[in-house]
Amino acid sequence: MSQRCNLLIILVSAGLLSCQTGSDRMRHDWADTPLYATGVGYIREWTFQERVRAIEAAKQDAARQLEEKIWAHRIDSDQTLAKPVQEGDAIKKVSAFVRGAELLSIENKADGVYIHTRLFLGNHLKAIMGLLPPKEMRPSEGRSMESY
Repeated sequence: MSQRCNLLIILVSAGLLSCQTGSDRMRHDWADTPLYATGVGYIREWTFQERVRAIEAAKQDAARQLEEKIWAHRIDSDQTLAKPVQEGDAIKKVSAFVRGAELLSIENKADGVYIHTRLFLGNHLKAIMGLLPPKEMRPSEGRSMESY
């Protein structure tokens, strides 16, 4: 019986020692998350002009979905991106940022065109939103003083 108790104590101790506390874990950066959206453009009649219109409608639908996802994206447990940034200028910048989403595929289905997109947030979005401190530009970065 004492052998079982010793084994149980060793297993429990090993399990407790291998657990990580919150400070030990590597923190995940919210900006490293890609966002995905599928835009839909419906077609009544399959003609070239209707397909072009449907593709444009699908792109706009995907962009709208990505913008909604950005504003709802959590940057910590109780705060979304919409909370710290409530300026009209940031809304325009995010809208322009979303236009750079990667087009993954275009599908033609019976009811219309489906466009699948992916958008990496990254530090570029943080800078747009004003969530990154501005970097000081040193003469070695960018243009040299002689190029002016």
